[in-house]
Amino acid sequence: MTINNTIQVYTNELTPEILSSLDISPFSAETLSTLSEESLAMIREQEAYIHAHPPVRFLVECR
Repeated sequence: MTINNTIQVYTNELTPEILSSLDISPFSAETLSTLSEESLAMIREQEAYIHAHPPVRFLVECR
């Protein structure tokens, strides 16, 4: 039996894969078709805001 002693390191870095996944709606077309007009309008407003204010990468200096 082999034991892997590799430590996995996590960062707060936004990779291109993570950034592109943020553009994918969590709602399917089927789900959206079942929502009320009010709910659909709220989702559309939130999507418009997200597209108008994309995530940015902040550089933090450690001193």
